[in-house]
Amino acid sequence: MKWAATRVMIWALVLIVSATCFPVRPVAAAEDPVFGAWGPLRDGAPKCQGTAVMVFRDGKYFRVLPRVGTSVGTGVYVMSRSVYRFAGNQLVIEPSLSLSSQEPRQIFVLQRGETDILELTGRNKARYGRCPDIDPDSGPKMR
Repeated sequence: MKWAATRVMIWALVLIVSATCFPVRPVAAAEDPVFGAWGPLRDGAPKCQGTAVMVFRDGKYFRVLPRVGTSVGTGVYVMSRSVYRFAGNQLVIEPSLSLSSQEPRQIFVLQRGETDILELTGRNKARYGRCPDIDPDSGPKMR
């Protein structure tokens, strides 16, 4: 069996097990504290252009490149997609559903304050802030 076929089968199994063993509670927009777009913090401010940002909407997670120039105008390029849920003050993003850009399960801590911050836990530390100028409901239909 070729490696590519094995890789697809492994990710399919991971997604099936994740979906059956870890049911995701849908998150309503009214109670969703992370609804919107989040960019990586650089010098205390979120970088929201020229880099990938995270978009959270209705229990679905998207990693996108906003405002990408295409032959038909400016658009949004969806790099990966998944689902998210809350466990206390932690935001859990399940493994990516994209086979081209596989991401492991990610756990963030939501720090509420004057400006909300999402901080990635684990070995790779990263901090994200809100991108107020990006409307998560604009652009293509991200399902």
